[in-house]
Amino acid sequence: MSSPFQMDEGLQAGHVATFQDIVAQTMANNNFFKGTAESALVANQGRMSQSFQVWMEELVTHATVNNQKLEAISEALGFGVKSTAGADEANAAPFQAR
Repeated sequence: MSSPFQMDEGLQAGHVATFQDIVAQTMANNNFFKGTAESALVANQGRMSQSFQVWMEELVTHATVNNQKLEAISEALGFGVKSTAGADEANAAPFQAR
């Protein structure tokens, strides 16, 4: 039986997959950014580059934190799809006309 609350789970899964792809691409770019900053830290040594080093260390820190947030977003998206599957119809049942 179809309810007015029925969700298109296939469409939802497609949207979530798109978001997960965006998160994965962002993480890849973030890792490239982090790797470049880490490489610059190694290459630029000496007293004249201390200011530069501080900024590169901050970039590495931000990239690391961003990756942690992106991983959490990816996990949450996956959980949302798994927990929604089949739940829409069951939860709408009390509101259906008898």
